[in-house]
Amino acid sequence: MQARLLVRVALMTCSALASVPSWALFKCVVDGKTEYQERPCAGGATQSRLREVAPSSAAPSSVEVPAQLQGAINAGIVGSYPVRGMNQSQLQSALGSPSRVNVSDYASGFQEQRIYERPNGTFYVYTRNGIVESSQFTEAIRPQVVQSARSCPSAFDIKNAEVSANSIALSDAQRKEKLEIVQRMRECR
Repeated sequence: MQARLLVRVALMTCSALASVPSWALFKCVVDGKTEYQERPCAGGATQSRLREVAPSSAAPSSVEVPAQLQGAINAGIVGSYPVRGMNQSQLQSALGSPSRVNVSDYASGFQEQRIYERPNGTFYVYTRNGIVESSQFTEAIRPQVVQSARSCPSAFDIKNAEVSANSIALSDAQRKEKLEIVQRMRECR
């Protein structure tokens, strides 16, 4: 009797999960915090189904990918860069989790801007209904250090060196060395 009940519960759970398309979007409210996710909300959360893409725009996993595109996608995954035509699973394999995601809900479907920040720059990946449509890479701005071939001391630095060279605590050899440094500082200007 108990085994039959477990089988029924398992079948009902499977049928409920199978009836929810993977491209649906749910709004979940947990402890006053609102979250948007592709999976149904966990127990104890208030759930609202926000949008479901029409079956005519097939789920990304059911789309037949040409061999040439699949080769480019595989190269993108290995090289850690996005390729137009990747689905979200492939994008995750290539770049990992995004730093930020901006979602737009239009009549034609969902559009996302997925932002991947890296030490050498930032990838901006634009998806429509889970498929990469375009991307851009912005290199990190690094401050350029300008070094002059010869750096001359300021008048203030020269004045401080003169005061230091005239200290009564210096020996004659130390004073002579410091005065030579002051002379070189003046010649630089």
